[in-house]
Amino acid sequence: EERLSDVPLAHLTGRQHFMGLEYIVEKGLYIPRIETELLAQTAIDTAKEYFANDANVVLFDLCCGIGTVALAAAHYCSNITAYGSDIYTPAIEAAHINAAHFSLEQRSHFFNADLFAPFENLPVKGSVKIIVSAPPYISSSKVKNMAEEISLHEPSEAFDAGPFGLSIFTTLIATAPEFLEPGGYLIFECGLGQGDFLAKRIEQSGRYGPVSKYTDAEGNVRVLKAARVQ
Repeated sequence: EERLSDVPLAHLTGRQHFMGLEYIVEKGLYIPRIETELLAQTAIDTAKEYFANDANVVLFDLCCGIGTVALAAAHYCSNITAYGSDIYTPAIEAAHINAAHFSLEQRSHFFNADLFAPFENLPVKGSVKIIVSAPPYISSSKVKNMAEEISLHEPSEAFDAGPFGLSIFTTLIATAPEFLEPGGYLIFECGLGQGDFLAKRIEQSGRYGPVSKYTDAEGNVRVLKAARVQ
């Protein structure tokens, strides 16, 4: 009966599969999406290709939700220490629960704060190898028209990205070089139709090398990756 009234299946079972792992998802929380597996896989592949011989690979997951990408990366790369931030308090509480669920408490740290704010005073500035993010990227006007299964049961903070849906990307592109080491990577998920525009924004910043674009099964650009060069 609850399912017929649009309660998401993951909220009924308390579980959601992502990257071969079973996450704990309580009612009211954002549910990891299969499309975000492209972001997680890109981060994991990057760590294995460029940082496999590093003893400790520091990874930031901004807008981390329940720890989705951070924990997947730490699970599949034993040299990753993941730090996550999110403004939604219940999501961070769930991230801690999932870290314990996957026995990753020693290599994951989650903070209830906005984007880079909790890391300003940590001794990792300038030495982060990977920054990932699956931020909100839907404009406020469109959030109001989302399916009730989403709008009535998942937090708007996970979707609403302001009037144009681009505000968080601007901060990511501008601030990431302060934390990344030279050659470290910024990798983020974007919405349909945003990829080419955001790739140009990265290039125009002058802080990154060539931008790599990753597409979904339908050929849509959904993930961008670029290395800090200065």
